[in-house]
Amino acid sequence: GIILKIDYNGDTVMTFQIGNSDTLYNYIYGRNSDDFFRTCMVTDDGNILVAGETQSYGADNIYDYDLWLIKFTTNLDTLWNKQYSLPDTMLGMDYAYGKKISDGGIVIPGYQHYYTSANYQFMLSAFDSSGNLKFHKQVLPQYRGQFLGAVQTSDNGFIASGIKYNIINNDD
Repeated sequence: GIILKIDYNGDTVMTFQIGNSDTLYNYIYGRNSDDFFRTCMVTDDGNILVAGETQSYGADNIYDYDLWLIKFTTNLDTLWNKQYSLPDTMLGMDYAYGKKISDGGIVIPGYQHYYTSANYQFMLSAFDSSGNLKFHKQVLPQYRGQFLGAVQTSDNGFIASGIKYNIINNDD
């Protein structure tokens, strides 16, 4: 994954010293696997939270992706780096993005995809402001699809929306 900080005009890249004084202000996180940041937000304490998917922290096979959260200061100093994993399971966000929730954490819509199955299953996860898992639910197991958006409601519940895949069974 890559994170880049620019100024309020969007046209001046800040510099940061990593080895020499003219290094552009960007960090490469993760390792040699597929790592994606899908969303970022400013948290209630003024820091930055990014979320996405990673294979760099203990993936069991090429189908195993974990949810990935990193919290930074506004100077991009890492406060914490956490992953949430289910064995042999892809936990994906695809084109979904997370939203801030009332306790300063994040709700993440997406899908689960088990190593032994071709089916995508609806998934919704929430984390508190310290990156601790509040819940992870695979919902609507009778359907195949993925959530692309989720928001917290005034009663502290959640509404999620997404894509339902139609499965055509051809026994010929």
